[in-house]
Amino acid sequence: MLFFTCFCCIQQKELAAATNFQKAYQFHELEQDDSAIYYYTLYLQTNDQDYSAHFNRGLSYYYVGDYRKAKADFQAVYLNSPEDYEALYYKAYCDYELGNYDQAIDDFQTIRETNPDYTSAYITEGVCYYQKRNYSKTIELESSAIALEPDNKLGYYNRGLAYLDQGDARLAEADFSKAIAIVPTYVKAFWGRGDALYDQGKYVDAMKDYKTCIQLDPLLADGYNGLGRCYYKQNNYELALKNYQLAIQIDSFENLFFSNVALVHYDRKEYEKAIDYYSQSILLDDRDADSYYYRALSYKALKKFDLATKDFERAHIIDPSIKVSKELEDIKMNTFFNKQLFYILLIALFALIAILIVGISLAKRRNS
Repeated sequence: MLFFTCFCCIQQKELAAATNFQKAYQFHELEQDDSAIYYYTLYLQTNDQDYSAHFNRGLSYYYVGDYRKAKADFQAVYLNSPEDYEALYYKAYCDYELGNYDQAIDDFQTIRETNPDYTSAYITEGVCYYQKRNYSKTIELESSAIALEPDNKLGYYNRGLAYLDQGDARLAEADFSKAIAIVPTYVKAFWGRGDALYDQGKYVDAMKDYKTCIQLDPLLADGYNGLGRCYYKQNNYELALKNYQLAIQIDSFENLFFSNVALVHYDRKEYEKAIDYYSQSILLDDRDADSYYYRALSYKALKKFDLATKDFERAHIIDPSIKVSKELEDIKMNTFFNKQLFYILLIALFALIAILIVGISLAKRRNS
């Protein structure tokens, strides 16, 4: 009788576990990841060695942006099955999302060494190197991906970004154009090509691409910012400001948009407004040396020399390539002459008072 009772309990637990797995899988298929995670977790409490459940839960964690927990699940799968390179790929991708680029690179290299045709490993490893600003390595890896899969838009797009940041705008333009040829609605490629054309001084052509970006995605802040930059280069400050403000309305956490607005006000000699926007830019990124430098120039124009000095010094500390010695020397000279002028005026005032006193005294003597 006891054996029968225990057997029934086991059957009930197994049935409950099977039900949890089935629910988890259904939610997973419906892309309702929070619910899928809940039921996979219930299932794994009694079936921790089911690595397919770990993998699926890892995917759900990944899709909701919980990369640490996703990585733990993918790592469990890979440690149990070292031949499962899909699990290793996702583990590496989680490290990429977490900013652990060196760890991700090591895993992607492992995949490439044993699976030379795994295109995605080349592509994402290239992105890791891009984040490390190793653009030549990015170009090498994305080129390998393109050789394996010539119709993969990501290879061209990522290589285009690397060329662009390396200063090869023409090669970047060509790669973005290839990505667009593969996917004619590829918004990011239009934006990238717009930047490549902008860097070549082709502002009218760049504007066409930025406008296409906005048509395809009206909430792409970078599209409006790109348009703003082109209008700025054409000295159309009103339209530049309009587009920069639209970019800020969409994304108020990008300091570049604020510094672009500030530059327009600076050029128009609206120094107080420029200072306001540069200050907002610095609040969002206190390592933005250019914002400190131009805010310092604005303070200097308003003769607020103490504030200007602090900003010039801060800009140089962040980016030693920004030379501020001449500006600081000008401030010292201005301060010196202002002090000298102050003392001269003060002496003149005392002299005038003395003359008046003497004049009054002489007048009194004459009257007496």
